[in-house]
Amino acid sequence: MKSDWEQEKLSDRFYGCVNRLVQYLDEGKLPQYFNPENNLLEGKDGIADDAPVIKAFLRYPPQLPA
Repeated sequence: MKSDWEQEKLSDRFYGCVNRLVQYLDEGKLPQYFNPENNLLEGKDGIADDAPVIKAFLRYPPQLPA
């Protein structure tokens, strides 16, 4: 049985995690893993302003020098 975290699937899993982070930023809610009622973004003014920066990174990732 193949794992979802095999080498050829890592980029898909990475982008899935980042897209989920963007969703949380848009909503202004990031539940703590062990206590989902605890919002890690609570009291963090302007945090949703970072979502466009992350989305731009996903659309246009920086090119590494050759």
